[in-house]
Amino acid sequence: MMKEKKYRPGVHAGYLLNRKICLLEINEENRRLILLEIDELLGIQEVSITGPKNVLRVAYDGTRVDINQIQQIVSSFNGSFAKGWWSGIKLDWYQYTDENVKANAKHVPHCCSKSPK
Repeated sequence: MMKEKKYRPGVHAGYLLNRKICLLEINEENRRLILLEIDELLGIQEVSITGPKNVLRVAYDGTRVDINQIQQIVSSFNGSFAKGWWSGIKLDWYQYTDENVKANAKHVPHCCSKSPK
């Protein structure tokens, strides 16, 4: 029998997004503060910063949180997302998919030959 995964309040499994991005200018103090601030957001499933490259791993409900909010929190504690070609591509992709998740969550499907409202 499979064990069902528990989700935190405010997290809908259908909109769960997993993100991974390297951080710059991270020390022990701002690492702790960044993790606490992100973890307090409604819609965060899990968050961690690991390794010598300070890899931020965050899973969140895309209808409640987006990568721009995460970036603002990191910046508020004097950190930043890694710069470079690949990091820029990933950030653009994350922003694009965050927008799509929010738009799709608001969409009300219509049925049969009825016109949409």
